[in-house]
Amino acid sequence: MAAFASYQSAEQRAYAKVKDKTWVNAYAARTVTGVICVMVQRFMSSTNDATRSAGGWVIITDDAVV
Repeated sequence: MAAFASYQSAEQRAYAKVKDKTWVNAYAARTVTGVICVMVQRFMSSTNDATRSAGGWVIITDDAVV
């Protein structure tokens, strides 16, 4: 797991992934403990129960996670 190197790198990743339509919405933030993260809303799929929750917000602290 590789944490974001800086707040700016988290912002850049959030912007890039929204632009290339990997994520619906995203922004850089900090967790309650102060760890740099990206708050991400993934595209939702209603094909089955397992993927319906994909439209929720997710906290990503690893810069390699899509």
